[in-house]
Amino acid sequence: MKKKIQLLFLVISIIAVTMPIYAQEDAELFLSAKQSIKAGEKDFAFIQFHSLLRLSTNSPYYQDALFATGEYYFACANYYDAYTSFSKFVELYPQSEALPFAVVYLLKMEQMQSQDSEYDLKKKVITFKQLSLLFSEYKEYPYQSPMGLKYKAVYFIDRLEVYINEELFETVYF
Repeated sequence: MKKKIQLLFLVISIIAVTMPIYAQEDAELFLSAKQSIKAGEKDFAFIQFHSLLRLSTNSPYYQDALFATGEYYFACANYYDAYTSFSKFVELYPQSEALPFAVVYLLKMEQMQSQDSEYDLKKKVITFKQLSLLFSEYKEYPYQSPMGLKYKAVYFIDRLEVYINEELFETVYF
């Protein structure tokens, strides 16, 4: 009985010591990725974001890393991995402020490959926020991505326009 208690204490001690190391490691990776972005080294930032994805889905930086890897894959025309990243993002983070942008990436890739699930994705974009345009023509939602891109979603009564760094990326008609 005494050996079992000692073994249990040892296991708890090991877990208690290693948990902060993982938390510290993902914070350092995220900070390093952000510094790489500021230095214009997107390839290095991608490697660090990708490493974050392998650490733990419970990391507070997992959401940003997942979106950033999707962006990077899309920019490199690796649409299979981009689609996988953004699909997982939409599934895991349906309330994220980045959701409409991930969905628009998915729509764009589906249009490129003539896939059919476009309606469900459009529904996600439309119902993202309880949109009311009673006294205005449009409503804007900005988002700064982990890869340093500046997104803007402009909701009109009949369409959504998505801009990346002030350039029109995609228009989704309702």
